[in-house]
Amino acid sequence: MRRALNWLVLAVVGLHGCAGGGAVRSTDAGAAVAVVDAYAAAFNRHDAAAAASLLAADLQWLAIDNGEAKLEATGRAAMQQWLQNYFAAVPDVRSEMESFARGTQRVAVYECVRWRGESGAQRRCAHGLFEVRGGLIQRVWFWPAEG
Repeated sequence: MRRALNWLVLAVVGLHGCAGGGAVRSTDAGAAVAVVDAYAAAFNRHDAAAAASLLAADLQWLAIDNGEAKLEATGRAAMQQWLQNYFAAVPDVRSEMESFARGTQRVAVYECVRWRGESGAQRRCAHGLFEVRGGLIQRVWFWPAEG
C-alpha cells in the first residue's frame, strides 16, 4: 500500500492552470517552470500522451527515502503506459502543486495529490525536484509522501 501511495505521488505532477503541448525550448527559469506546468496540466487532463511528450526518452524518475535514491521508472514509453494504467485505475485523481524554487534547469515543488478511495477522500503531499533540459523533463526526484 505504501509503495502504491508513493507511486501516486511520484506519478502525479500538477501545477495550476497551465495548458500543455510539446516541449518548451529555452534556458530561462520561466521556461523550466513552463515545462513542468505543461506536464502537470496534461496529467490533470489525464492525457498520458501529452504528458509523455514532455518527458525525455531516457527519463529517470527517482524516489528518495531513508537517504537513498531508488530508480522507480525509466523512459518515456514506460511512463506513458504507467500513466494510462493509472488514470484508468484512479479516474478522479487531481494534483495541486506549487513551485517554490526555480533555476534554469531545476524546479522544486510541493505537490498535494487528491483522489477518492474506498475509504473516502484521500490526500498525500510531497516535495519534488524536476530537472528540465532542452525543453524536456530529464529526471525527477520525489521525497516520501506525507498524509
